[in-house]
Amino acid sequence: MRIGVGSVVLMLVALLASGRFSPAVAGDALGNPPTYSTRNLGTVGADGLPNEAAILRRIWAPGLDEGFVPQGLTVTDGTVYLSAYRSTERSKGRGLCRVFRIDPQTGDVTAILDLPPSCGHAGGLAKGAPGRIWVVDTHVMFEVALSPEGKNLGRIVREVRLQPPIKGSFAAGDGQAIWLGSYERDKSGHLHRIRLDAIVGDTIGSEQADASIELPSRVQGAAIDREGNLWVTRSGAALGELLRLDGATGAVRARYAMPDGIEDLTFDASGMIWTVSEAGSRRWSNWATHFPVVFQVDPTKLR
Repeated sequence: MRIGVGSVVLMLVALLASGRFSPAVAGDALGNPPTYSTRNLGTVGADGLPNEAAILRRIWAPGLDEGFVPQGLTVTDGTVYLSAYRSTERSKGRGLCRVFRIDPQTGDVTAILDLPPSCGHAGGLAKGAPGRIWVVDTHVMFEVALSPEGKNLGRIVREVRLQPPIKGSFAAGDGQAIWLGSYERDKSGHLHRIRLDAIVGDTIGSEQADASIELPSRVQGAAIDREGNLWVTRSGAALGELLRLDGATGAVRARYAMPDGIEDLTFDASGMIWTVSEAGSRRWSNWATHFPVVFQVDPTKLR
């Protein structure tokens, strides 16, 4: 039987009104829950989130009430950094970009940094040289010198334009190089590796890349573990996956179900994965999954 889109929406509204949806994770997330929704963390009609047993700490994404949509994520020196753009309209995918510094023990936001108007999506965050991170947008990236204490997150020290075919939909960094990835909805994407010491001007292109890997469609984030494996996320309104790839060829070695809307990811010093979902942000508040949180994942518990 075929069901129209309108019927699906009506069914979703009815389920939400009745409260008949399953909270996915017991206990409360750290930080401040959004005031625009009373939904529990979970998915309408499901018995729980996929790989729920592997999900550890959860922190409400900051800025949800203001309309910020969480995107990029990195952890450095034990501190979580999250990038986001502001939009409450489904048709609007760009807006004010902001970086939040988050205390992973309390969920408190300890500092923010707003980016220039040339940033509109802030799809990725990546480690840079010591004390620095990169904020990556589709056609530009920003190097930020961090101020790890006090209310000042840091300052932008460099803005670099990205030349096609390089795109900055998301990024990964290991302190020596940055990997810039392209999101492609219906075709393969690519991940280009650029050594930090090769970024010498205000533009970079494929001639600066010393490696390139083909990626599946709909990749939203990337990170490299201590063994050199490449991990990526794939997501959409009804899609959430975490893939472990061969770091040299891009071949898929393992595939794990994840919450819909999963975005960027990173590894902390202990080898735990940190990631974030945009499902349940104000822009995407009508999705079946409501999980607008930064969350920690134990990769040894993935099934």
